[in-house]
Parts: sequence; structure tokens; C-alpha cells
Amino acid sequence: MKMKSAIGRVLLALSVIITVLVVGQSAASASTSRCIVKWPSTSCKTGTMPSNRTDHTIFYNMCSSAHATDWQVKDAANGVIVGQGHIEPGGNCVTGHIRGLYGSYWGWVFNTRTSAIAYISNEQ
Repeated sequence: MKMKSAIGRVLLALSVIITVLVVGQSAASASTSRCIVKWPSTSCKTGTMPSNRTDHTIFYNMCSSAHATDWQVKDAANGVIVGQGHIEPGGNCVTGHIRGLYGSYWGWVFNTRTSAIAYISNEQ
């Protein structure tokens, strides 16, 4: 029972993070994509989107749950990794951007468990 309660708290915290990120975007300004790892999977992949045309950037926010999480942003045309990292467990997130991109990209979180999140956007 305590495990279900702890998982519920982690899910609630992650849903608040997602809400802040998504609501913080103006409705018509950006393309965004996200995914949430759901049991029994150990990974999820966002949709593909182009980098923005102004400064050729993809913004990302990757979050762990109660488990450590690895993440990557990849070029959709050739699979080249343009960004990657590792997040320690406990609801931690990493946020950043990758510049100099001229194609379309997708992100994913992997080697993890339920509730890890991958979020990418072509606007900050």
C-alpha cells in the first residue's frame, strides 16, 4: 500500500511539472511533443518535429521518476544523437537546448521505469 502511495505522489509531481511546461507555452507558438513511460515499458519516444527556423534549436526537458533515467535527442533522418545524458532517480529533471540543428528531431527516455518523461519543443 505504501508503494502505491509513493508512486501516486511521484505521478502527481510529474503531472504538475508537465502542466507547468505545457501551460507555459503560448497556444499557437510552438510544436511540442512528449511521452511518459508506462509500465511495463522501460522507455518512450516523443513525436518528430523540426527545429525552429530562427536559431535552429530544439528545447528539451527530461525527467526521471523513482528510478534513474537515460535520455537522448536524435536526428529523425539518420538517427545521429545530438544530445544525451543521465538523470539520477527521485523526480529530477534536466532542461536545456541544442542549437545548430537544421532537420527534424525526436527525444526519448530509456533504461527506466514508470513515469519518466521526455518533452521536446521547437520554442522555449
